[in-house]
Parts: sequence; structure tokens; C-alpha cells
Amino acid sequence: MRILNNIKTLREITHHLYPEFIHKLGLTVALNELYSQVQKQSTFALHTHIDQHLSIFDRELEINLYRIIQELLNNAIKHSQADHVNLILIEEGKQYVLIYDDDGVGINKDEICHQNNFSIMGLPGLRGRVAITSGRITIDSLKNNADKKGLHIEIVWPLRTAPERTVHFKES
Repeated sequence: MRILNNIKTLREITHHLYPEFIHKLGLTVALNELYSQVQKQSTFALHTHIDQHLSIFDRELEINLYRIIQELLNNAIKHSQADHVNLILIEEGKQYVLIYDDDGVGINKDEICHQNNFSIMGLPGLRGRVAITSGRITIDSLKNNADKKGLHIEIVWPLRTAPERTVHFKES
């Protein structure tokens, strides 16, 4: 029995480290499954939109995109105190765009600038994932605004195109 439990734990760890299901099911299906899990755990209303024509040909970007969205949603559950969270993932022009918005408590703008402050919603890890995938991240918070509160994050990556296939002809 103990061996079976260890095998199960190892499978779960492997699944979390390298979610192969993203490549088997596709990013859209994997994200929709994640959204469903988040809705069960959260108190906020989650509104999502994934571009129907989204095609990412880079496995590393797919995994990191999934992880970034997962981190944003985990942070929303733990810290945001939001009523509404919006997530949009689109292919626009020659780039992929991920937009996160919530109407929660926000964070101090000073804390956003301190990249090494590990207590602020995992922002250094988020920035690291964006950087290793050649993305750009913009973070804005409305915490100090008396009328509005919330967090806005926009991440942009250059479009990755399908690898060209080389056809070799055999001379006879």
C-alpha cells in the first residue's frame, strides 16, 4: 500500500513539474480544466477568453504560459480579495497577449518595482517565466486610488510560427 501511495505522489509531482497533458489535450483544453478547478476553489467570478485561432508552436512557451496563468490565478485566490477576475489570451498581430485584471485589493506600486521582494504574490517568479520566454510584462495596480482598486497585468510575447518543413527529394 505504501509503495502505491509513493507512486501516486511521484506521478502527481511529475504532472505538476511537466504537464504533458498540455501537449496531449492542447493548451486551450488544459486551461479550461484549470479554470474549472479555480472556480471550485475561489470566491470570485472568473471570466475568461481564449482566442479560438491561438496556435503556439513552442512547447516551452506553452508550458510557461500555463504556469503563468496558474500562478496568476493562485495569487488571485490567496491575495486579491477580488469579486471578479478577467483573463484574456489572444493572438494579436505578431504577438501573443495575456491580460489579467481583477477588482481586488491591488498591491502597492512601490512593491511592484522591487523585483526581489518574494513576499509580493510571486512576482519575481512570474517575471522570470516571462523573461525566459522572451516576453514583456507590465504590472499596474490601483491600490492607492480611492475610487478603484485592483490589479492589471499585461504580458506580450513575440509570435512563434510553425517550424518550416524541409522536403528532401531523392535523386534517381
